[in-house]
Amino acid sequence: MKNLLTFVCSLVIVFATSCASTDYATFEGGKIIQGTGGTKKLVDGMEIWTNGSPPRKFRIIGIIDDARRQALIPMASYEADLVKKAKEAGGNAIVILDARSDVVGYRNSGESGTAQTSGTVTGGYYQGQTTYQSHGSSTRAVRDKITKAAVIRFED
Repeated sequence: MKNLLTFVCSLVIVFATSCASTDYATFEGGKIIQGTGGTKKLVDGMEIWTNGSPPRKFRIIGIIDDARRQALIPMASYEADLVKKAKEAGGNAIVILDARSDVVGYRNSGESGTAQTSGTVTGGYYQGQTTYQSHGSSTRAVRDKITKAAVIRFED
């Protein structure tokens, strides 16, 4: 029984953490930029600028695209994953360019319910609506956090 519990817990952890991808692409032709200041936080020894940019000269050396399920386990390593990728690229700091939350589906729990979908197809496009009536259940949105960040290197 203990081995089965360990296996199930391991499987859940692997599944939950596999919902994240942090990709890096080199930025070519970046000019030196004079930053204007903003808000920052320090994570694992690296600055993450969330509003504005560092008040000093820097160059963009790469872009990080990160997508992950907005849930406890994937979000626990969000900032650390960004910092790790930026350090691997030789960056000094990160500037968040865009961070948003996208609804990717809905999760229903509890008792049963019924859904009814109706619509029409016109010119190859579907237009319609779905109504859901629950019977003692709850429905919540499933969201992904999508982030685009610049990896920068200080020039002064």
